Amino acid sequence: MRIRWLFITMLLFAVTVKAQVNHEYFMAVGRTELSQGKYQDAINKFTTVISVKPENFEAYFLRGIAKYNAGDFIGAELDFSRTIELHPLYSHAYHYRGIVREHLHDYYSALRDIDKAVELDPFNAHVYITRGAVKLHMESYLWAIIDFDTAIRRDSNIPLAWLNRAVAKSFLNDFDGALEDCNKAIQLAPYDNSAYLRRGVIKYEMEDYSGAVTDFDHALKLDPDNAYTYFNRALARYNTGDTLGTLQDYSHVIEIDPYNALSYYNRALLKAQTGDLKSALEDFDKVLMINPENIYTYYNRAITRHQLDDYRGAVDDYTSAIELFPDFAGAYLNRSEARRSLGDEKGAWLDYERAYQIIDAVNAGDLDSMLVMKKYSDSAYYDKIIEFEADFVAANIEDIMEAGHLIDLESAFTLQLVMDEMVFVKELKGGYYNQNIAEVNENNKYGLQFALTNKALDLSLEDAYHQIILADSVLRSDLGEPGAYFFKGIINGMIKNYNTAIRDYNTALSLDAAMALVYLNRANVKYEMEEQKYLEKKYKSKVTITWGEQDATPSSELPVPPNYKDALNDINALIEMDPGLPFTYFNRGNIRNRLKDHNGAIHDYSRAIERHAEFAEAYYNRGLTYIFLDKTKKACEDLSRAGELGLEKAYRVISKYCK
Repeated sequence: MRIRWLFITMLLFAVTVKAQVNHEYFMAVGRTELSQGKYQDAINKFTTVISVKPENFEAYFLRGIAKYNAGDFIGAELDFSRTIELHPLYSHAYHYRGIVREHLHDYYSALRDIDKAVELDPFNAHVYITRGAVKLHMESYLWAIIDFDTAIRRDSNIPLAWLNRAVAKSFLNDFDGALEDCNKAIQLAPYDNSAYLRRGVIKYEMEDYSGAVTDFDHALKLDPDNAYTYFNRALARYNTGDTLGTLQDYSHVIEIDPYNALSYYNRALLKAQTGDLKSALEDFDKVLMINPENIYTYYNRAITRHQLDDYRGAVDDYTSAIELFPDFAGAYLNRSEARRSLGDEKGAWLDYERAYQIIDAVNAGDLDSMLVMKKYSDSAYYDKIIEFEADFVAANIEDIMEAGHLIDLESAFTLQLVMDEMVFVKELKGGYYNQNIAEVNENNKYGLQFALTNKALDLSLEDAYHQIILADSVLRSDLGEPGAYFFKGIINGMIKNYNTAIRDYNTALSLDAAMALVYLNRANVKYEMEEQKYLEKKYKSKVTITWGEQDATPSSELPVPPNYKDALNDINALIEMDPGLPFTYFNRGNIRNRLKDHNGAIHDYSRAIERHAEFAEAYYNRGLTYIFLDKTKKACEDLSRAGELGLEKAYRVISKYCK
């Protein structure tokens, strides 16, 4: 009895303590701290309110806002979801959860939330602006413009609506319309640096470089620490012939972002062009510290060392470029000259001979030999200012072939929804029949057709909406239907909703672990998501088009290389379940190539061919891998077989390497 009474007393004491907490005070202070940008303090205040008032939806909502501004998107999503549970008709919670999900690359869910916000608050212009921004990220520019038009009709005095519509128009090459919208945004918000920055970028694309510089000047007066603006002004100044101003702008970028390899590289080129060779070498060294496998940098640093009569250093760098790109004729020719300067006549002659072998293979005698030699010994196609970061990231052996000719591996195979019957028939003509796929097409409850393909099949947002609603209707009657989750995963994967797709695939496998093809698709989604995250981290200082905020935070640390472990685990699990499926080995071969395990990739492509003797893409990818390993005879045999099997692009590679 005494113990029971003690428990009751403690319970009453706890209730009394909770009652003594002035939750209204904490709410008020939390709001103030939120408005002042003290996000962690605000989170603490709202957490206190939630501990005593767990049904207070506004506390969850405001804490979600604070978490979002602090960069905790997952935590913000949970708080907005809890808000919606407590207040299902609270439009702002749907709106902000849509914004957070857009940041998490869960675009379908973001659109679904924002659609609900529109339904609940159809006269709120900001909701349409947000939905248009999500569609911009999904590259649905015309539909984005429709949303921005609606926002402007609701309220024509919001600068962001005009500015984002300008972005959409510029992607559609309607530069005049984009400029008009930028002008309107600037008229409404003359102190918004992002409007001047966007207009400057559009003028740059229109080759109005002086006009672009003027706009970037305005943007920097309003935000003098924006690395992205300095970088863009450097490009514009370079095109106006202002070399000194260009160098100054690259230096500003580097001051703000000490790990910006692209600015070091461009600055090094300019320094070399102006004769400041020793300083150029220092910048090239910085680039290689950040990105140690960049062929551009080794080659241009070699040329710079060559000009400084550092022939041994030049030979080392030409060798590094050749190791990254074994058929780099220009590097062989220049190394030949450097070796001759060192008295290595034999090495010089061997390099000279190898260069001509490559040149003859590429050109097949189409050009005068002296002109050919000049073309491939010149650094002109490397010694250039790089405008887009993607060009710099891609500057490695996987993407660069002789004389800038780009050759890509055939992509991984996944199960995709085919809306067009003609496309479905075309995919089946490839002979890639699999019993599992046939069963999916015969037995699915939706009357739809699926194909195992490595083509990016078109799927409109409208079709995606419709098909996911169809799957959801099945799940309402049977939550244990794994096929519906698999189907949703396919749709979300096709429209790049990676996180949602993985959740759908996980649920499908939890209900039926024997669904082999789920592993195939999930592995590819994991691979693509790793690639996307890596590229986004390469250069964080950029202008965003979401929710009107400018994210110009420079990267302060190097990105971690992609981790394909989870993708490989799924592929290996599928091989154990179904060792006869050729596409699994093909997909693993692609990942191994990406990891530079080229011999392992060849082994996987060979196993794919053993299981499907007419697998054109496997022959093609194995052929390209043999080219990298300098096994030309085997490469040309595989490429020929791929061409025979209907892969026309194989012949373009053959014409370069197999004559």
